Amino acid sequence: MANSQATEQQILKSFLLSRAPLEEFVSLKQYTELFPKEKRNNPQIKLLYRELQVLRNRQCDRIEKNIVMEARLGARQRKELKQRGREERTMDTDIMEGIELYGAPPTQPRLTLVELLEQMENAVTDQDEELSALDINCTEFTKRKAREYWKP
Repeated sequence: MANSQATEQQILKSFLLSRAPLEEFVSLKQYTELFPKEKRNNPQIKLLYRELQVLRNRQCDRIEKNIVMEARLGARQRKELKQRGREERTMDTDIMEGIELYGAPPTQPRLTLVELLEQMENAVTDQDEELSALDINCTEFTKRKAREYWKP
């Protein structure tokens, strides 16, 4: 984890900060040449350039701090993902045990063992109720037929 965090930091720093300092891409001479010819000797240009350098360096410092913070956040997120993956594998094991014990067609959604047991209990209850209703119907039918048979 620490290695990937360091690699992430290195990539971001090399991409975002490699040519970040002002003097890396604009020298004082180049900056001075951006002004009109009659103003290039003004001492304020050098002060402006120094102020721009300070602002740029502050911005680079903030970016570097954000890179470190994001790398730490990324490491924490990877850790949480690994933990979630372990939990899902545990849940998948429970599901597979249920399928091994009771079977399930591949088109059916996968259920956890607890959900599978609840559904099975509900099915047993439904079957018991249906069986009781059939018993009542059979008893009534038998009585009715017996009366018809024994009727003089």
